[in-house]
Amino acid sequence: MAPKQPIKDVWEIKITSKTQLSDVDRDFIVNLINEIIWRESKKGSVVLHDVLESPYQSQLIVEIPYPLIPSFLSSIQDNVTYRVALGSRLL
Repeated sequence: MAPKQPIKDVWEIKITSKTQLSDVDRDFIVNLINEIIWRESKKGSVVLHDVLESPYQSQLIVEIPYPLIPSFLSSIQDNVTYRVALGSRLL
């Protein structure tokens, strides 16, 4: 019997700035998220489904096992000066 895999949910994670994000800021956020996902995927499967951008916010749609969420959010917060918040569970 195969080992039991942790249940993955799809979550919305919001990275919000008080000022408008430049293209450089948005590129930095996406590159940072890709790097963190690569590191976290060693602990369990993490999938970035989409990045929705607005002038003040990057909204990530991420499939991630629930136990990895705190370290994932902490890794983002340690590297940006923006507000990082876990949004709603989408699936």
